[in-house]
Amino acid sequence: MTAFPMLAAVGRSKIRLVAATTSSTNQVLISAKAREGDLAVLFDASFNVESRPNTALPTGWGSHINDSYKQEVAGKTISGGRAIISSKILTAGDAGATVTGMDTNATVRKTLLVFRARKPIIARSAVDPKGYIGLADPDQRDLTFGANAPPAIVLAFAATANTGNGDVAFTVQTPPFEELVANTGNQITGYTIFQDGDAVPDQSFDMDDLSRNAMFGLYLQIAT
Repeated sequence: MTAFPMLAAVGRSKIRLVAATTSSTNQVLISAKAREGDLAVLFDASFNVESRPNTALPTGWGSHINDSYKQEVAGKTISGGRAIISSKILTAGDAGATVTGMDTNATVRKTLLVFRARKPIIARSAVDPKGYIGLADPDQRDLTFGANAPPAIVLAFAATANTGNGDVAFTVQTPPFEELVANTGNQITGYTIFQDGDAVPDQSFDMDDLSRNAMFGLYLQIAT
């Protein structure tokens, strides 16, 4: 598991990112910097060579996206994958804990982000979740927040099971994300935070075709 240093919040920021961790196993760490009332978001992608991975959601987490694929030849599954985006408003005792997601004994990509507001977060709601997991070149995804009111966070996650086709990167990010984090070469996450009163634009994103691809995004509307 890998932890990444966070930049200090600037300006009038009410919501900020406090921690990001990654993992290539079935478990990932919630940073010890987290505290009760923070929002944790987990991106979990799993690729297998003989079956489609089963859903595995950490206890107490809510799922926003759960998508999968399988490739068959002559009626036999020869590869499969699944991607899940979930979140949890953290409670006492969550900081420093590990959570368990998918593990197919094959290739797993996990990123866990922790966000904090000035007051404890009490609710979150997914807006326009979209994405793709499979063997083809993902199409650009275009997210719309619509008439919903901020504060909100827009997030996008890209990952690949293959390591020999180049590093994962967003080939489209319009507008550019506020920050790119958890960049390990085989996965990357972008996010932008919108505070009370901010205009929330549509968000577009895309990635290169790296053979076995996962690419997902959504807005999370926040209440404190």
